[in-house]
Amino acid sequence: MESHKLFAYTELLLKDPQKLSPAFSTLCALFDGLTFDEENVVMAELWVANIEDNTTDEEIKTFLCHYGFPPFDTIRRVEGTGERPAVVLEFNDIGAHVLQSLQPRVHNMFWKSRTLTVQVVPTRDES
Repeated sequence: MESHKLFAYTELLLKDPQKLSPAFSTLCALFDGLTFDEENVVMAELWVANIEDNTTDEEIKTFLCHYGFPPFDTIRRVEGTGERPAVVLEFNDIGAHVLQSLQPRVHNMFWKSRTLTVQVVPTRDES
């Protein structure tokens, strides 16, 4: 399936949250393993802070997909002082605007005995 069609389907699903549960798990599966033209790569990052220390990468992916996020491509753990561990999730081929539309769904959500702080990392020019 072409990437622009996936994004169009995603936008349609986001307009009607009642359809998210069954339909979005299928869409998450479609996003996994997609490859795109490297010349047109778009990348966005999501900062998720106050994660329970023993939370696995797979638990984070499942949690976010449940709330409509596409699967992340890489995860980087940020230890900090150890009181409020965080992760930076990289989404290849997803624009920051997509993450910004999804971010309010999980920001300040109570999960695994902690209140999460979720922010879209501002895009930076690496040229």
